[in-house]
Amino acid sequence: MTMDATDDRWDSETTARADLLLVYAQRRADLCRFFAVRLRNTAESEDLVQELYLRLQNANLPAEISNPVGFVFTMASNMAFDHRRSGARRSRRQAIWGDVNYDVVAGQSRSDDPTQEDVLSARQLLARIDEKLNSLPERTAAIFRLHKFSGLSYAQVACELDISSSTVEKHMIRALQHIMGLRQEDTS
Repeated sequence: MTMDATDDRWDSETTARADLLLVYAQRRADLCRFFAVRLRNTAESEDLVQELYLRLQNANLPAEISNPVGFVFTMASNMAFDHRRSGARRSRRQAIWGDVNYDVVAGQSRSDDPTQEDVLSARQLLARIDEKLNSLPERTAAIFRLHKFSGLSYAQVACELDISSSTVEKHMIRALQHIMGLRQEDTS
């Protein structure tokens, strides 16, 4: 192919793209309704209209498009079909995942996710632990927080604070003994 043929192809593709983007701009509201009717979801239709624009911008187009309106709406129809099909696959996957990961008790699915009460109880316990930590020497509390809350190993805490690992271990034992007092308070 010569340079002139390449230039002609580029010019005709640019013209075709400009025609399609003009149709898109003029018919955007129609495209939103088109998707909304097919998907029965206005929010998803807006997303697909935006995706259509991107596809029109980046598509490898034929040299000449005799019916730009038909081309845009055919592309939209194919996108709606693909979206519905992927939604059906997603629903099947979620149903299968739910069958494997949830128990059904008395006709209701039961999850292993924590209940609101569990979350509240855990937050209250964490607040009590934090309160207990505040009554410890500052360095001991800092070591405990770095290890337990930040997830650092004893060696990493030692490096961070420029102390030995055995010092970290001693402070952790002291902090844990202090916090274990919460359990004794709870049981009494």
